[in-house]
Amino acid sequence: MATKPINRYTVQESNNLKVYENYTSYQLTTSATDATDAADLATYTFVEGDDWLSDGDGPAKSITIVPYTGDNDIILLQLKINGTYGDIIQFKQDDFPLTINKFLVDRIKMASSDGTGGAGGANEIFTIIAFH
Repeated sequence: MATKPINRYTVQESNNLKVYENYTSYQLTTSATDATDAADLATYTFVEGDDWLSDGDGPAKSITIVPYTGDNDIILLQLKINGTYGDIIQFKQDDFPLTINKFLVDRIKMASSDGTGGAGGANEIFTIIAFH
C-alpha cells in the first residue's frame, strides 16, 4: 500500500496552513515608572516599537513578545490596528512570553512599572518577533 509523501499537500491542506512570508525581530526598551497600578496612566511613558507599515514589511499577522531583562510588575500594551491605537491592555510579568495573532497589527507600544510606587524603577527590555 502506497502512502502520500509528507511534503505534498492537498489544496485544502495548503489553504488551511498559516504561512508567513517573512518576519522581523527587534528589542524594545520601556522606561520604568513609579506607578503602583494601571489606573495611574498619567505616570506611564509609552515607547513605540517599529512601524511595520512604513518599513515596508506590512502588518504583523502574529507577534510574540518575550521578556529579555527586568522583573517589573505591570506591563501595558497598545496595538495599532488600521492606523489607530486601541485600548490599553494590562499584563503582569508572569503573563509573558505572549503571542498575539488573529489581528493585522501596524505597530505596538509598551510601558512598564516597577510596581513598588518608588521612583527610579529599572527599565524593561522585550524581544519582539513579528511575522508578516
